[in-house]
Amino acid sequence: MRILIALALMLAFTACMGVIAWTVTHKPTKPKKLTRHEKAKQDTRDLERENAELDRIIDKIRGNK
Repeated sequence: MRILIALALMLAFTACMGVIAWTVTHKPTKPKKLTRHEKAKQDTRDLERENAELDRIIDKIRGNK
């Protein structure tokens, strides 16, 4: 009888450790919050990309491919 109790306790302990390990490794990832400097750099890149695209459109309209 003691052996059955010991096996049941070991099984319960192993199951608990498995659940804990799974929850630790499968955390939902939050998007990284940008600092003000990183946000400003990203905004600058976006504006430069948009400006280059607008320049290409203007050149096509003018016929200066």
